[in-house]
Amino acid sequence: MLLVLRDCSENLSTTCKPCPPGTFMSEPNGLHNCLTCRNCVESQGLYIQSKCTTIKDTMCDVLDGYHCIDYSDSQCRHAQKHSVCEPGQETKRPGTKTLDAICVNCPHGFFSPSGLTCTKWTDCTSRNEIQTEIGSSVKDVTCTPKRRGRYGLILPVALTPLFSIILCLWLMYKSNAMLTSVTAQKYHSARNGVNHYINIFGNWKNATLQQS
Repeated sequence: MLLVLRDCSENLSTTCKPCPPGTFMSEPNGLHNCLTCRNCVESQGLYIQSKCTTIKDTMCDVLDGYHCIDYSDSQCRHAQKHSVCEPGQETKRPGTKTLDAICVNCPHGFFSPSGLTCTKWTDCTSRNEIQTEIGSSVKDVTCTPKRRGRYGLILPVALTPLFSIILCLWLMYKSNAMLTSVTAQKYHSARNGVNHYINIFGNWKNATLQQS
């Protein structure tokens, strides 16, 4: 598009020239100066969608992670970063180019360490465990195995040496009992033998006296 370099006169027609770089003129208007091209400022959440030409202004668009807070002539003039949900919250609605993100607090019994999604506390009983520490909006409950389960493993290990000792004592008792029984049998056998010989000697002695 052209701008007016010199207005027409009685002898000369209007003289025009092209817009210099960085300016534009979108329609004929008889202006002596072109309009300045718009800047898309990144710090304001904008980027260049299409560059400025001599007949068209720069087109800006909203950066990812931002939403527009100021519109003018159907274009965003200024954008702002989306809200970031804090721990203990979840994102109810993600942000868009036109709307900010919406955060809500986690209800009781749920937690969110990152601020993205609320997760229900772990049910320790469903895992056959006991709850040793209560949860919060940012931390899950703490579950530990039941003590009974631990004792079920420890008790057999602890009783094994005791059973071994009892078995050894019982074997020693049986061995001593058998030894005592054998000794008693030998004693009675020897005693019976002595008595037998005494009886024979007594009978012989009586017979000898009778003959005399």
